[in-house]
Amino acid sequence: MPYTINGIGTSVCGGLGFMDPSFGKPTKWWNKLISGKNFDGIECFVILYIPFVPLKPIHAFNWQGTAYQRIPLRWSASLVAKTFLRRWIWLIVAGILLYLSSAVPDLWFAVSCPVLILGALFLLPFLDKRDQNIRWLLGPHKYGTSDPATWVDETVKAMPPAKELYKKNTYAEAVPSFLSMGQYSEAMWAARLSAAAENRPEGEKLTDTILQDPHVQEALEKVKKDPSNWKTLMGVKR
Repeated sequence: MPYTINGIGTSVCGGLGFMDPSFGKPTKWWNKLISGKNFDGIECFVILYIPFVPLKPIHAFNWQGTAYQRIPLRWSASLVAKTFLRRWIWLIVAGILLYLSSAVPDLWFAVSCPVLILGALFLLPFLDKRDQNIRWLLGPHKYGTSDPATWVDETVKAMPPAKELYKKNTYAEAVPSFLSMGQYSEAMWAARLSAAAENRPEGEKLTDTILQDPHVQEALEKVKKDPSNWKTLMGVKR
């Protein structure tokens, strides 16, 4: 388990795919405060809780206070960059504000301070939008809210083959029919498994096709407002 003393040591730093694990299930508000969100992150060597050395990519889920479950993930440049940016951006903002406070009149500093902070707050959710939308479509499962395309080979190989799961020769072949039938969750599962086990560029292209579908976008807007209707809106039959 990660361990720090006075902010120095190892810590799990969140990077992307932040999701509320309840997906609309009744959850007391105080449990949401105690339990962390599911996310992809990196176990890092930190100084003052700022990551300096990435050690191990993981998906952390089923948080109970400071305890959690995790599965290993593939190394990803995007995950490393977003993980470090989430922590380092506040040091960058603080440095800019410190410089402005000594270099410009007080009025300009007073104006720039909220602009920079709001800019940072809006940037981070924007960077996470695609990953979150993918997970909204996938839904919760035994590996938290992780994305199959980020799994290590051992986890991917544990999944049933396309022939057994979808009665198709490949996962990619299953995507169009599920999408046309309004089974958006199954379509995304097939696309992400295709990216993980078959052809990553083709799987990512199929993923974007699903995300850009007007009916999927409408379903995503509705489910984010009322997650209790997730199964109905995502066309889940099981």
